[in-house]
Amino acid sequence: LGNLSHLTNLDLSGNDFTGELPDSIGSLTQLTELQLAVAKHSGNFPLQLLNLSELTGIDLRFNQFEGMLPSNMSSLSKLVSFDITGNSFSGSVPSSLFMI
Repeated sequence: LGNLSHLTNLDLSGNDFTGELPDSIGSLTQLTELQLAVAKHSGNFPLQLLNLSELTGIDLRFNQFEGMLPSNMSSLSKLVSFDITGNSFSGSVPSSLFMI
């Protein structure tokens, strides 16, 4: 996955992939849209997504993610859509998300 360096849109929604996202997703630095909705991904918020500064949309709806969102999400300064509905995140929404 990490070798797809010019990929701009990745949609893996509605699949039966399980577990955490691979670290190589953090190498997709040209990615602008990431859709992983309605799947079986789990674990904490994938920190490697913070490397993807071109992202304008992240859709993680209805997975099995948990834990707290990272406190510093300011690297995602181009983000206009962020949907984490239907997961088990805890804590508060990071203030850095409101500064984007």
